Amino acid sequence: MCETFTYKYKETIFSITDNIPISANEIPDFNDMLFHCFTNIKNTTEIRVIILETWMVLEYYIRSGLSYAFNLSQYQTDDLDPKYELLPNSFSVCLDKLKLLIDTQRKLPPAPPEKDDIKAPFGLLHYMKIEYPDFYEKLGSIIEEYNKIKHPECFPEIDYSLIAVTSSYYGPFQKRKIVSVFENITDSWYRKALKLNKARNIAAHSYNSEKIYTSLGINGSNKFENTRKYCLNLLNELCSYKVCTPDTPIDIDMDI
Repeated sequence: MCETFTYKYKETIFSITDNIPISANEIPDFNDMLFHCFTNIKNTTEIRVIILETWMVLEYYIRSGLSYAFNLSQYQTDDLDPKYELLPNSFSVCLDKLKLLIDTQRKLPPAPPEKDDIKAPFGLLHYMKIEYPDFYEKLGSIIEEYNKIKHPECFPEIDYSLIAVTSSYYGPFQKRKIVSVFENITDSWYRKALKLNKARNIAAHSYNSEKIYTSLGINGSNKFENTRKYCLNLLNELCSYKVCTPDTPIDIDMDI
């Protein structure tokens, strides 16, 4: 079961789960996106801005999830972002691929317990990424080397000449990092993501507010404010984060 922690970023306090599908080198970008999204949704008077900002964060979350699952960040350079260059352009296609991946993983038997993994708090991982940028690469090599000695049964000899891309062999088991990090994703999650995408498609091509409200099922006397609250709550539910009150105790201050 994942836990939550709080952190302050640009004077805003966020609460987020400790196993989000965001790689360490993407944490600063994700923080920036959350901050600007929250600020724009809170201050805007345009319904289209609320929808587009909400959709943009969810799209980033989905693409980062696929990138995390397939370890695409190893191909990232200054000129290439795998989330956008190596994955399909379509939001719906990416969402379908994520659903297929998660559904497939959940049907596999659980992997044997891993007793030798090294875990650390989110704040420490963020600090190490900033201060020691080559740490993760070195640590990954050390862990793999150790596991090959400690658990040789998990690394059988493979004839790599028969496959196009070499990869470590894990057997027909679940990849725990995929199953655990997406434990909040259910059929209801997918339906709400698709509903938001429908509203986004309307907002991107129309100024008709009523069409947007209808696509989200928003009713009441103050549809605009209801939509603002709906989208903020939606981000909390779909992306596992929320904005906290200013007096909330924090676990890490990223403004320092």
